[in-house]
Amino acid sequence: MPLGTAAAPQITVVNGDLNMSGNSTGYGLLVVTGNLNLAGTVGWRGVILVIGQGNFTYGGGNNEFDEALFVAKTQDASRVELPTLGAPSVNWDGGDGIHYDHCWINSALGGASLPVKVLSFREVRDF
Repeated sequence: MPLGTAAAPQITVVNGDLNMSGNSTGYGLLVVTGNLNLAGTVGWRGVILVIGQGNFTYGGGNNEFDEALFVAKTQDASRVELPTLGAPSVNWDGGDGIHYDHCWINSALGGASLPVKVLSFREVRDF
C-alpha cells in the first residue's frame, strides 16, 4: 500500500480494517473506516482518522507519530450506523507517543492554512 513520502504526502482511504506491521512511515491523511491495528516500527506524519469501528491499536517500536489523531465510533460490529456516537477505543503499547505537529498536519491537508485548533488533549502517564 502506498503511504506517501515526506516530499509528496498523500490521501490514503481504507474502507474497512487496516492491519500494518513492519518498518514503515506514512505521510499525509490516512482515513480508516474500520479498525486500525499497527505493529512493529510503524509511524505517521500528518493526520489519522479512524471513523467507523472506532478502534485504534498500536503495539510497536520506536517510530514516531507526528500528527493529529481522531478516533470515532460511528458503527456497530455489523457496520451499521449507530444512532449516537459510541465509545472509541485507543490501545497504545510501545513507541514514542503521539506528537501534535501542525506542520505535518498542514502538509497532510494540502498545505492549506486551515484553522486547525487543539480543542482538548490528554496526557497518559507512562508506567
